[in-house]
Amino acid sequence: MTLAHEKGQKGALHSLQEIRLCEIHEDGSTRGFRHFYSDGELFLSQNLDTREWNVSQSSRVQILPINITKVLEENAKKAGTVLADCLWKLRRYLASGAGIRRTVPPMVNVTRSEGSERNINVTCWASGFYPPNITLNWCQDGVSLSHDAQHSEGVLPDGNGTYQTWVTIRIRQGEEQRFTCYMEHSGNHSTHPVPSGKVPVLQRQWSFYIFLFLLLLPLLVFSVSFITRRIKHYPHSIQEINAHDSDMKRRTYNKSSQPGS
Repeated sequence: MTLAHEKGQKGALHSLQEIRLCEIHEDGSTRGFRHFYSDGELFLSQNLDTREWNVSQSSRVQILPINITKVLEENAKKAGTVLADCLWKLRRYLASGAGIRRTVPPMVNVTRSEGSERNINVTCWASGFYPPNITLNWCQDGVSLSHDAQHSEGVLPDGNGTYQTWVTIRIRQGEEQRFTCYMEHSGNHSTHPVPSGKVPVLQRQWSFYIFLFLLLLPLLVFSVSFITRRIKHYPHSIQEINAHDSDMKRRTYNKSSQPGS
């Protein structure tokens, strides 16, 4: 809405804004308000429950046109309808689940990578959590390390409405059992040890067998292909040998049948 005839500014354009607020509390009680702004400055408020007005002491109130004030006073009689409409929209919004953020616990994982001079880098990852407030730090023998001894980029958006973070330290190889990652989020906490980095014996055996199979696979394919080709040509070789033997026998018979032989 624009006001075109404020005192002393005839013909100028100004804005009039109305903001409606309503609340639904856990005990089921409700509250509602209306706020009116002139050129962005609050000048009038109404409690939709009591229908009482609260006029700002701003000098702007004095220059509002009388007809606008009358409109607002007439509108005050509709406070019950305004509150009911606001609460209906709010309940529909809540029922849809939009905008409601529930606590989502983080997924925590600890990884390690080889460093230098018998050192290793261990990183504690936390991802997919909400709200973003989280404590993630490394402990040595149960005592938290200083921030200077840990490296982190802070809490970052995860791209799906949740958050992620990580913290890395460098430790001596062989001292992994002395370090744990401590996580606390929304009242829940947990500790996570550093993985040993040793490959289980069974896993090593399977890795060897798979490597051996892949190594011998080309030789196996070649052998099967060679044998298959030989088998395909084998009947023809038998026929050729039989034909050759028959031909030799006929020649021998013909020679023995000639006179003077």
